[in-house]
Amino acid sequence: RRLALETLDEEENFMVVFFDTFRAYVEEVQELVANGTITDLDNYLMNGHKTHREFMNERFELLQFIIEHSNLVVGIHHIEFLWNTTVANRLTVQDGQSTLKWLKFAVEASSKSSSSAFAEQLCSFFANTMAEPSISYENWILEGFECFQSLFVLVNERKFWLQKEPRLGGSTVMNLPSGVTFVTNSANGSNL
Repeated sequence: RRLALETLDEEENFMVVFFDTFRAYVEEVQELVANGTITDLDNYLMNGHKTHREFMNERFELLQFIIEHSNLVVGIHHIEFLWNTTVANRLTVQDGQSTLKWLKFAVEASSKSSSSAFAEQLCSFFANTMAEPSISYENWILEGFECFQSLFVLVNERKFWLQKEPRLGGSTVMNLPSGVTFVTNSANGSNL
């Protein structure tokens, strides 16, 4: 799988094509919504065969697959595009949820990876994004808070301010240099 994706990217610029078609789709949908052609994205079949939710879910499943099974790079400009079009200016609540779930997955995958380039890009992106005064956190959904929780752990691990110790039963003990310890239950993501 890894070799197939990397060959496809090398020969056909897969990541460029993927994000170009994603961008074109989002722009088309935004225009159709703005001019009143589409009033119900959940039931409108784009090009006669897929709903907006199905299209978006497929894209995020593919991005998750890319992170899990290849060395292809999802760059900071890709993350900014996803954030701006599906969280900051989302067409549906599900768009934001899908992006935040994927970003949470990406953050957690990068914390397990030996390569730090993607993790550093995520940290930089979120540091700039979270400082943006126009973001209102009042109506954030659970996926958003879980995403930021994963990011908090990643940033603090990268700065060596936090050390994770996996435990039996799926829980993780996190030790802060100040001596504070907290435990998370990986099965449901809750703090104990």
